[in-house]
Amino acid sequence: MNKLRLPLNTRAIDSLIVFLLFFNLPVDMVNGILLNSGINLPVSVSQLFKLVILVVILFRLLFFPGIAIFIVFTVYLLFFVSSIVQSFYTQSFGFLVDDFIKISRYLSILIGFFYFRGLFKKTLNQKFEKYLFRWIYFSYVVLAVNLLVKLVGFGYPMYSAGNIGTKGFFYAGNEISAVLLILSGIIAYQFWYINKNKVLYIGFLLLNIFLGVLISSKTAVLGIVLVFLVIAIDPKKIKLKINTVLTALASFFVLIPIVVYFTYKLVLSSAVMIRLTYFWNKLDVITFVFSSRNIFVEKMWEHYKNDYNVVQKVIGGGQTFYESKIGTIVEIDLLDIFFAYGVTGALVFILLLLLLLCKAYTHKSNPIYPYARLSYIMIIILTVISLFAGHIYSSGIGGFFIGFVFSMMYYKK
Repeated sequence: MNKLRLPLNTRAIDSLIVFLLFFNLPVDMVNGILLNSGINLPVSVSQLFKLVILVVILFRLLFFPGIAIFIVFTVYLLFFVSSIVQSFYTQSFGFLVDDFIKISRYLSILIGFFYFRGLFKKTLNQKFEKYLFRWIYFSYVVLAVNLLVKLVGFGYPMYSAGNIGTKGFFYAGNEISAVLLILSGIIAYQFWYINKNKVLYIGFLLLNIFLGVLISSKTAVLGIVLVFLVIAIDPKKIKLKINTVLTALASFFVLIPIVVYFTYKLVLSSAVMIRLTYFWNKLDVITFVFSSRNIFVEKMWEHYKNDYNVVQKVIGGGQTFYESKIGTIVEIDLLDIFFAYGVTGALVFILLLLLLLCKAYTHKSNPIYPYARLSYIMIIILTVISLFAGHIYSSGIGGFFIGFVFSMMYYKK
């Protein structure tokens, strides 16, 4: 597809998109306050706002060379066809709008990825580039402040029973961990590789562990420790020189024990330990690790075997059809896609991730792409987490952030 040549200032569209993205988390806060107050609108404020952003970005993709817009619409059609077919089975069409919006959660990652990739592949104005990273820093501050207000008695608890944890003023608390992981990972990578400030890096690690404990999520705490550890340890840059060995030993015997001790004391004295201890004593190991999601999988698998016909097993029955079986989702992204969009949807999802992973792998060895290693790390870690915790690739809050961090593999020096 040739690049469209229309009398339009694409720079103005880019400025509008980035301006709207600055309001991504603030609008989610407003949406959370409304929903937690019992105000349920036909279409939520957050859904409407993100739909506007998606439409503007899709329009902007028309001006990028390549077939990005074609890929987006093809994937959307492959997912949505299951709902269309199901509507003819049931002779009911009211759920199509809801299914269409829910597909947007997955596609916002793909759309965001192609948009940011298009920006990074061309020569970016330095001022505009700064605005992109300011959006990341601003979003992190908004999220961190939302979590910290728990200390002064504001915000909503992550788990209402026992007033455990916090999700700030957001509604979808189970998506907060992924957003914190992504935003802190991008900033930490800049501290370690771009600014080369190791002291600031360690301090930032401790701050984010503290925020993870405030959330009361084992995914947040373990994920943050893992991301920061993998960022700091690059096997290719380890050289067996005496100075390197001494620095490594000093870090091992001084910094690592401090971080471990701080994390241990913080977790031990927090509500997250009370919650973990309760479920550890109550559940078996597998059920504890998957937070009872394995039970939902077993129930859903029975419905899949007995209630799905051949067509539904191949292309799925749509999100509404899937959720009607056990009244919820299993919260494991790959299985959620499999049960909603069939074998076809699951294969498309796996293929897209593999293509991204291969591209990031080839770029990360090239010094021209300083952020490719970060993209490679985040693709692997987020995918692993999505197999245990869910709400990563179906995150309404985190979609654009995931698309951004994956596209950073195309950022050139």
